[in-house]
Amino acid sequence: RGLAAAELDRPVAKQAKLNRGPTRVVLLTNMVGPGEVDEDLQEETEEEAAKFGKVRRCLIQETPGAPDSEAVRIFLEFEKVDGAAKAYAAMNGRYFGGGAGGGRLFGGA
Repeated sequence: RGLAAAELDRPVAKQAKLNRGPTRVVLLTNMVGPGEVDEDLQEETEEEAAKFGKVRRCLIQETPGAPDSEAVRIFLEFEKVDGAAKAYAAMNGRYFGGGAGGGRLFGGA
């Protein structure tokens, strides 16, 4: 009984959980702030994402009026679900330019 109670009090290690079922699209946020999108961002992002699988498309959308952490959204469409899952696991919570980037699997592509 004492051991079980002690285990409940122990902090649980953070694990990357997939937000949705299998999808080929990853949505990245908080990689850059509003107004910081430049001509190199798409190429640099595609290059980094290609480490996890073949990228079909990279779309960058800046949303005026959104909170700073959500204002620039980067959608990465991978050829395979496996590539998207690997990219999500590696890039979610990773620090970009001083802030922790967010990631989630998007839609059912």
